[in-house]
Amino acid sequence: MKSFLDLPAAAARLHVGIWSIVIVISVQAFNLFDRDMPWRGEWNWAVDWAGSGLIIIGPLLAGVAAVDGGKMKSERRLPQASLISRPIRAIMGLWLTSAVPAVTAYVLSVGIFLYIADSATVVPRTPALLLILAQASALSAYILLGSVIGRMLGAVVGAPASAVGAVTIYWSLGRGGGDFAPFDVGSATSSLLGLQFSTTYILLQLSYLMAFMAGCLAVHAAINTRFQTPTAAGIAMAITLSSVVPIAMPRFKEHEVSASTCVSVQVTVCVYPEHERFLPDLARDVSIVQQAASQIGIADLLPRVYVERIPGEGIRSLDDQRGRLEIKPNDFSAGKVPIADVVHAIVLPWHCPQLFGENPPPPHFVGDITRIADTLTLLVESKTEPELTVGDARKTVAAINRCES
Repeated sequence: MKSFLDLPAAAARLHVGIWSIVIVISVQAFNLFDRDMPWRGEWNWAVDWAGSGLIIIGPLLAGVAAVDGGKMKSERRLPQASLISRPIRAIMGLWLTSAVPAVTAYVLSVGIFLYIADSATVVPRTPALLLILAQASALSAYILLGSVIGRMLGAVVGAPASAVGAVTIYWSLGRGGGDFAPFDVGSATSSLLGLQFSTTYILLQLSYLMAFMAGCLAVHAAINTRFQTPTAAGIAMAITLSSVVPIAMPRFKEHEVSASTCVSVQVTVCVYPEHERFLPDLARDVSIVQQAASQIGIADLLPRVYVERIPGEGIRSLDDQRGRLEIKPNDFSAGKVPIADVVHAIVLPWHCPQLFGENPPPPHFVGDITRIADTLTLLVESKTEPELTVGDARKTVAAINRCES
């Protein structure tokens, strides 16, 4: 029992790595408040956003772990409680002294992200939970990498070399671009609505990260033996090959979602449950725009039901008479859709193929849409008399709805 009690005290005295918790908390605190928490409401986005902090945390923890690894190199043995006096146990203690506080702090930070997200998502949450496990594994792998490099090169050279090595690992194995990237465990800067993490992708990530850590432990075990150089060279070669041989595998798959959270006043406005925080302002603004449309006689030519548009959604079906409202990436930080964007979305004929072709829509068509949108915006914002007559306005909107260009 004494060995167990002595372990935390010894770790605090002998290891820099135990303070990795401070690095994790500091970076994740900044990450939490960055851009005014645009991920609020989305479970998957919150988890992926939290993981983006590992781009900074990983190299920093690798550098810290290298200091402890360098101490092991210089002292030939790592002073520890009797519980882990054997070499392999000393190596595990070296790693876990950094990894346990870092992973604990990280998982708690993700919990805070998800608590604040307060998501009403109907998307299955299991893949995101698996991603959290992959994120914790990647964090542990960075630490183990740093301890190996530090033990081989010493603390002074090993710390910066480990940080550079971790950055290199991320640069080569953490940026997929459509291919499998085992260290790509968080990067989302825009909404993931309509997308779900691929469980196959995450399980393959976990397998790779386990193999990566096993390789690092093999190098640790081979240090100071005649197998040191071939073992390190073999692991480095395996990592290099895995970074240059692409495996086509998408990180996300499409997942059907429904704009099922609605408010009905003069018109009906529906958003996705994840974006319910936008609904009160959107419903109010749409009603105001409808009142402005009544002043120029076009209210009956506009839809009576509006639903939130999925990012990247294509042309609207002719059978779907509902209008579309768009929440753009910048709106997630602001927490509100600008009234000019609401007006433009209401006027825009989402069923017209001219808007979605390879070539830009004809200038006359765009001009008509802009003229109606500017008139409504002016009425909403300044309450001035419109320059368009009722007849001209109705004729223009009718032509827009018929996609006449």
